[in-house]
Amino acid sequence: MSAWRTLYPSLTGHVKKLRGACQPILASADDGQQYVVKFFDNPHGRNVLFNECCGNLLYRACGLAVAGWQTVRISSSFIEENRDCWMTSSLGKQAPRPGLCFASHFLGRLRIFEILAGSSMGRVANRKSFWLAWLLDRCAAHSDNRQAIFCDTAQGYLAIFIDHGDMFGGPNGEAVPHPIAPRYLDDRIYTEPEPGELRTWLQRVEQIDTEQLWEDVVSIPEEWRCASGLSHFAECLNRLHDHAFLQRTLDELVELQRRSIERRNGLLLPARKPPQRCIPEAMERDRLKQNRWIGAM
Repeated sequence: MSAWRTLYPSLTGHVKKLRGACQPILASADDGQQYVVKFFDNPHGRNVLFNECCGNLLYRACGLAVAGWQTVRISSSFIEENRDCWMTSSLGKQAPRPGLCFASHFLGRLRIFEILAGSSMGRVANRKSFWLAWLLDRCAAHSDNRQAIFCDTAQGYLAIFIDHGDMFGGPNGEAVPHPIAPRYLDDRIYTEPEPGELRTWLQRVEQIDTEQLWEDVVSIPEEWRCASGLSHFAECLNRLHDHAFLQRTLDELVELQRRSIERRNGLLLPARKPPQRCIPEAMERDRLKQNRWIGAM
């Protein structure tokens, strides 16, 4: 068992419902903390909690800023007493299932911005991290735009990467996203990379301890682990040590961003809508290598 808590905090108070496809809530727990909580049986997909855990671990292993997270318990009595936390669908209200939930530490006590004006992006202290995040998201088959929040600090804005639920093939494990899919929505955040920076980013990714990552992932609550998520995660680990794949992918992302800038400046004709499915040859080969990890469970 990894060095994670075996005794989990329990939710004690519902604060409010939050935006998002998986219908998270803000809640307090008996450890005195407030958390953004996502339920196992959320309407977005059963892989969401697995993806949140694994994405957070992957980003942290690469030195990127992420919110801390915790496994929490939700009881039947809490669900019954706090019906505002119930999820809604076309069929009406749906009570979340009692048990273990994914909870990220609430950062609302800090001065937080969800978006920044273009004139403020130069103040983002870890702005270059968005390139590294895009590379990791590409390796991890992230099917949605990268999300981040910005904390106002004395050193400038600190970007904290959040919401990993669409990584590893998406919330249902079936997505094969186009390379541009996981780019941050406002692409002005990406500055022109220097050649030395490209080498540094590749080295950081290749130095990730994938054996430790796999050990941590198979230690998460068993009910959150899913075959499709584990398969995509295994493919991701293989890509992290495939230098040729990483180099091609980073070159591809730099070129996509260059063309995006030229298009925005009117130097290129508008691009056609990217295909919904894109399976590069290297990614297809990765599927044949994933048994190295799956068989080690």
